[in-house]
Amino acid sequence: PLYDDANEGTTNGVVAVVTDVTKQRTYQKRLERLHEATRRLTRATTYREVGDIVVDAATDILDYPLSGVFFREDDALVSYALAESAQEEFGRELTIPRGEGIVWEVFESGDSRVFEDVTEYPNLFNPDTAIRGEVIFPIGDEGVLMAGSKEPGVFDDSRTSLARILVSNAEAALERVDREQLLQRRERELERQNEQLEQVASVVSHDLRNPLN
Repeated sequence: PLYDDANEGTTNGVVAVVTDVTKQRTYQKRLERLHEATRRLTRATTYREVGDIVVDAATDILDYPLSGVFFREDDALVSYALAESAQEEFGRELTIPRGEGIVWEVFESGDSRVFEDVTEYPNLFNPDTAIRGEVIFPIGDEGVLMAGSKEPGVFDDSRTSLARILVSNAEAALERVDREQLLQRRERELERQNEQLEQVASVVSHDLRNPLN
């Protein structure tokens, strides 16, 4: 309040200060939804399921409509999940051979990169692409999350920081999937060995029974 010096105790106006917290609220809402995506990741049982969850989060939470998750298969990065807009733009399946495109540079370096305008880089997988801005986040040693835009310089820090949280959680989910799959293989192997032992025991028992009789 602005007090009136002539009339003590009365006011003749106010000073108001307004702060725009839209970005902070948007970030908080995205972070809360990201926690839900993390809970889904803890229930994933395959690489493809992890990829689908990450792409859904990148599309719906981070507003990356042209996004996809690629996992390494031998000497190539193969798409396991692509957002609907990415499928319309690039097709339902993509394979990037080793050494081709800036994605391999990022994947092998292990450090995420934000490209303001990919046309400035000579080693593009598709030189005729309509993509301008691009972000690439390695998912451990297994693959990458890629997101693109037809406009340059559109990826802000708040979304990229959340994307790093997302891929970190995805990496942990993949480690758990690997452990569970290894455990399942060991259990199947033990079951197979037990069956073999039972067969041997049955044969031995039969072979001993006849002479004893």
